[in-house]
Amino acid sequence: MRPSRRVITALVIFAALFGPGIFDLACMMARQHKLDQQLADLASRKEQLASEQKRLESDPGYMEALIRSTFKWSHPGELVVPLASKNSLRSSKRLASE
Repeated sequence: MRPSRRVITALVIFAALFGPGIFDLACMMARQHKLDQQLADLASRKEQLASEQKRLESDPGYMEALIRSTFKWSHPGELVVPLASKNSLRSSKRLASE
């Protein structure tokens, strides 16, 4: 059973008129989904930063520890003993075995 010539003509006209629009709609929906995901990620990051800001404003010990670890800062007269990290231990062992 063959489709009639009218059905084929109607399908061709429909595809010509609405095909590009359907493609554009699909592209916009994909972009909207990507933007929604970015918005959710940014909202999560904003919450994390707000939490850290609150902790920095209310916890002097946390602020001091962060300053000491980030900037390698110490009080005058303090003795600082650097501790080796796991990565530096691995590279030291590798260099010793070579």
